[in-house]
Amino acid sequence: MERSVNEELAEVLKNNKVGYLTLSQLKGELPASLRNRLKVTKSTTGAQIGKALQDHMGGALMQKGKYIALKQTDESLLLCVMRKNNWKFPAMNNVPFKKDEFFNVLNQLLEKDAIRVKKVNKERKIILFAPVGEPSPQPSSPNPEKEFKAAYEALERGKGYVRIYEIRRHLRWSVQDFDRMLIRFRDAGKIQLLSSATDTFTKEDISDSFIDDRGLNKYLIMWSQ
Repeated sequence: MERSVNEELAEVLKNNKVGYLTLSQLKGELPASLRNRLKVTKSTTGAQIGKALQDHMGGALMQKGKYIALKQTDESLLLCVMRKNNWKFPAMNNVPFKKDEFFNVLNQLLEKDAIRVKKVNKERKIILFAPVGEPSPQPSSPNPEKEFKAAYEALERGKGYVRIYEIRRHLRWSVQDFDRMLIRFRDAGKIQLLSSATDTFTKEDISDSFIDDRGLNKYLIMWSQ
């Protein structure tokens, strides 16, 4: 059975390791079979590729301006950008974010201690960042799993579930450490990660939720055991 264009594009981005490419860069990464399906030739522009991909977005993919990326939170995407740029402050024309959006997400990562400032020059401009060290997922407890369960119980209040953004903010762990623990509990069968209506969610609530390894948005945690 032939794979969908969406699945093949996701495979291209995964093999690229960085997880995002400009539309022009993508043209050079497409396998011949996919170029033929999308009718991409040497003369096809990035804008034309973007138009050809419009019907194949969603699933594990998202498009941000002239970039296509594996679907993830803005915070995760910015971490990918910083990692690719060796943690140096990137040029604004080389990131899949508008300028205001970039600084908003950067500030969120700094506030959550997902990254730290490493070097400032004499003009007081930040020129180098560093990822926060591994793993230290617990800011206040020698047992992070117990702390996670306690946070869940404190927020559950008889509903039978907790919104992911609520427990993320309650614990105040780094993005990586929280997501790692979420995946650990899920894979152990201790919790279920569920989708939900988001009519009452703010943009920040959605950003502080979770996207699984299939590119699906998850908003609720339900304890299974």
